Parts: sequence; C-alpha cells; structure tokens
Amino acid sequence: MASKRETLLGRLGDGLADSIGIRDGQSSLPSYSTTPGSAPKTNYIRARDTGEIEIDEVMPDPGQPRKEFDDDELARLAASIQAHGLLQPIRVRWGEAEGKWLIVAGERRWRAHKLAGLSRIKCTFDDQTQDLTIVRSQQIIENVLREDLAGIELARALKQLMDDNGWSKSRVAEELNISNGKVSKALSLLKLPEEIQAQVEQGAISPATGYELSKVKDEAKQRELAAEAASGRVTCSDAAKKNVSAKRKPRKTTNETFRTTDGVRIVISSRRDVGEQGMIDALLEVADAIRQRRRHAA
Repeated sequence: MASKRETLLGRLGDGLADSIGIRDGQSSLPSYSTTPGSAPKTNYIRARDTGEIEIDEVMPDPGQPRKEFDDDELARLAASIQAHGLLQPIRVRWGEAEGKWLIVAGERRWRAHKLAGLSRIKCTFDDQTQDLTIVRSQQIIENVLREDLAGIELARALKQLMDDNGWSKSRVAEELNISNGKVSKALSLLKLPEEIQAQVEQGAISPATGYELSKVKDEAKQRELAAEAASGRVTCSDAAKKNVSAKRKPRKTTNETFRTTDGVRIVISSRRDVGEQGMIDALLEVADAIRQRRRHAA
C-alpha cells in the first residue's frame, strides 16, 4: 500500500519532490548532521530580494533627510568593511526618474563601501512601488532612532514627518519613542532667522545654544547673541542667562531727594515706584509721627 508521501508525490509530480529537497532515487527528506557549536541546517529560508549590484548603479536618495556624514566615522566603517565585509545589506528602491537604485536605508554603509574602493555592494531590493511619504517616514524614523540626525537636520525631518502624516508634536514623540521636550526643542530651531539656522547647520552654533536663542523675542538681540555664540564669546548657558535677563523688565524704584529753604535734606527711597501721591502720603505720615512724638515728650 502506497504511503501518504508517495500518494502526494504521485498527485503533484516530481516538481514538488525537488522543491522540498528530494532528488531522484532518494526516498526521504535529506537529514543534516551538526557538529558541536554549529547551527542546524534545517528550516532555512533564503531571502529572494537580496543580492549584489554594481555600486555605481546605486545612488543616495535626493530626498533623504540626512545630509551630513562624519569623515572619521566613514573611514572607520570602510576599514571594518574591508576587514570583515558588509554585515548588513543596504536597502534600495528603484528610482524611475534617476534610472538608478535609490538608497532607502544605508547611505553611510554605501559611502564607506565606495571609500573602501569596492565595486559591488549587497542590497535588499524593494521592487514594489512605494508611497514616497511612507519611504520618507521610514528614512526619518530610522535616522532618528539611530541618532544620526541632530540640530537643523533633525528639526526638518521631524517637521516633514508631521506634515506628511498630519501628526502633532506628541504623536511624533510617541511614534519615535522620544520625549516631547526633544521634539519641541528641535522644532524651535526652525523659528530662528535663516542665517542663524545656517550657522547651526554648519556647526558654528550648537543646537543647544540655538534653542536658547530661539527664546529671545528681540530679533536684534537674537542676532547679536548669535554673532557672539558663533565667535565663541557666548556659551549655551550664557545665552540662557542673557535670555532670562532680557525677559526681566527693569524694576521701577523711588529715589527722590528734597531740600527745604532751611537747607534740610529729605530723602524718599523705596524698592517700588510709589508715585507722587505715595511720596506725599509718606511725608504726611512722617509729619504726623513727629507731632505725636513731640506730644509724648511734653
């Protein structure tokens, strides 16, 4: 009597046998022996969307939010790739207008690959057409979670994420698992005049100092502090202190001196502005106190 396996193979043909690993003349599935310390070779699933491609057929995505890459970090990564190979393929999608594969994730690895002088690179290919909003969101989220974005780049990325998805500051913070404060501080940089934003982007002014500058309401004072910060004369803490000082309105006090015809000098001093009527009331109170003292003395 035919076994269930033989009956199934008979119905579906030899193609099924080949697809599940049974070759001609073989009566059962192949068995794999493992040596101590080695992984079993069963249940492997090969990724059909991963392969190698000429590195020049790949290019950065023009819409990628990250623009700055540290040269020293790239050099270290290039040396690691030369020694150990690329451990994680980059992710690419087809760019119809560009006629090349565009990097969705892994531009730093691609740059390091080129720096290492390698001609081919491992990629995971996104063959299906994707909504650019989704792609951009994925790029931003990856960069933010990796902490590859900072300053103006981070601010613009968060703003784009909010605009593309209709998210609030709180929703962005929730989606990225970062604090509301970090989102607010980053977005505050976009309130700065363009020339100060450029100084933050170029590294002349730190993002932390830029945040303190964004709280200065007087634009002339803001530019003055920005110039001092860019020259190194003002630190982040200095900018914060000056901003607090600028917010404080000068306290009005009372300091008046009067001289009588007999040459007597009368000084009225108060930590607050008492006004003319307040000074008159004070003088009348003093006069009344002098009269009472004289009566008691008599």
